Amino acid sequence: MISIKMAQKNIVVAKAKIHTFLLWFKRSVTWWGKNRICEERSDEAIFTVQVINEIGALRSQIRSTFHHSWTVWTAGIQKCRRFINIWITRSSRVMTLSRTLPAVTIISVALLMTGCQGNPFSKPPIHIVPNMDNQPKYKAQAKGAFFDNGSAMRMPIEGTVARGLLKESDEYYRGRDSKTGEFVKNSPVATTMSGLKRGQERFDIYCAVCHGQSGDGRGIMIEYKYVPPPTFHSDLVREYPDGHIFDVISNGKGNMPAYAAQIKVEDRWLIINYLRTLQFSQHAAIDDLPPDVRNKLVK
Repeated sequence: MISIKMAQKNIVVAKAKIHTFLLWFKRSVTWWGKNRICEERSDEAIFTVQVINEIGALRSQIRSTFHHSWTVWTAGIQKCRRFINIWITRSSRVMTLSRTLPAVTIISVALLMTGCQGNPFSKPPIHIVPNMDNQPKYKAQAKGAFFDNGSAMRMPIEGTVARGLLKESDEYYRGRDSKTGEFVKNSPVATTMSGLKRGQERFDIYCAVCHGQSGDGRGIMIEYKYVPPPTFHSDLVREYPDGHIFDVISNGKGNMPAYAAQIKVEDRWLIINYLRTLQFSQHAAIDDLPPDVRNKLVK
């Protein structure tokens, strides 16, 4: 709907510009014919007006009957040039007008072209300037006759890894110890205040809709009859190693989908760091508080 409205707006703007151009052209040629070319011969001024009227009639005819036929274009251009040649022949300033013949011809062709702006047609338009709209290329998973296997795409060379896709660290990219294969207990990404803010932002975007902003498993999706997820504050979840939570975020589990495509690796670890802080906020003991805060609570 938006594209249709934009197209209609562009058509109205184009018609307004064309109307302004035609008024300017008609007034310019009329003034030229009356004041410069035919100062002494009034019949030539009359003939100039006739030429303008003929061009306008031809433009109206093309507007109503044009169907993108090259024959119509050729006939229209030839007719317009014939009027101009007669005009030049009958003028008393042949040398002056002959120099302006290319410009007058171009303006006349432009007039013919503007007669077709904004009108709907059942046939596709003539694509005179392609502008690389139709490119000879292969798309993904397409067939191709160049290679023997008939595929346009190439398989990676055996024994090679694309740059940036090595992912050599199992601890960082998979959440597992590279020697034992077990889940790592702690996140390989250090906990910082900026990292916690980033983790909270990602948590609120991807996790809070189901798990809730406090991690109690009562997100807004539960109101729409979704199965409630487990709370993050249970003893079972608090005992999970960080690598296990990273694996669940990456690959999904049960009703939870995988988020590896939506959340990059570093953000997954930052979410886990924020999750541990959220758990700690709900299960902190008084001995975990700073001494000055602890003394205030005791008093």
